[in-house]
Amino acid sequence: MVDQVDISHWRMIVKALRKALQDRKLELSDDDLAYVARFFLEHLESRSLHVVPATPNKRMLEASMNALSASKRPSVRNIGTKRKHRWRIAASLEAAPSWREGARSDGFIYRRPNEPAD
Repeated sequence: MVDQVDISHWRMIVKALRKALQDRKLELSDDDLAYVARFFLEHLESRSLHVVPATPNKRMLEASMNALSASKRPSVRNIGTKRKHRWRIAASLEAAPSWREGARSDGFIYRRPNEPAD
């Protein structure tokens, strides 16, 4: 399911790229701009970097709070603080807005024939 937050996230990234290129006196069509943004974001993800909001949204906060609920954690007696923190961060990143879903809903990324629809 595509959330409005995902679409807004994608559009903010494209808008920021457009402004950066305008500062350098470069103009690109919307399709070319989306292609450059997609390439840039995929390159960041290939380096294990993720573009997420600077301040977590409600969905991210709820995910980090629920990361340590009894149903989500393994039955380990002593869990260190570092591991708990890693679980919270991982849950928050999973709940972060997805630029891919936003781009897909705007029509810049097309589904493969074997990819299931949401």
